[in-house]
Amino acid sequence: MESLVEQGKKTIYYENVYVFGQKLKSLRKKRKLSIKAFSKKIGWGYWCVERWEKGDPVGPNTLNMLAEFFNVSPDYLLSANEQLTLF
Repeated sequence: MESLVEQGKKTIYYENVYVFGQKLKSLRKKRKLSIKAFSKKIGWGYWCVERWEKGDPVGPNTLNMLAEFFNVSPDYLLSANEQLTLF
């Protein structure tokens, strides 16, 4: 399943929205954070995190914020490539 997010003239394509959700969930669990604890840390409702982990796409600003929180690149979160890219 492919999705896209548009920001001005820039379009970000998700190779697979489920990959993003799986990676987000994996990174959250590696930090031993519940969905509610994680959502409080990032300032979003827990229902948003639940939806992202199920495959809902995020906007570019949210993507960058999540990548920064986990100290990974936005490309890592979006790519099916398992190679971890740190900032």
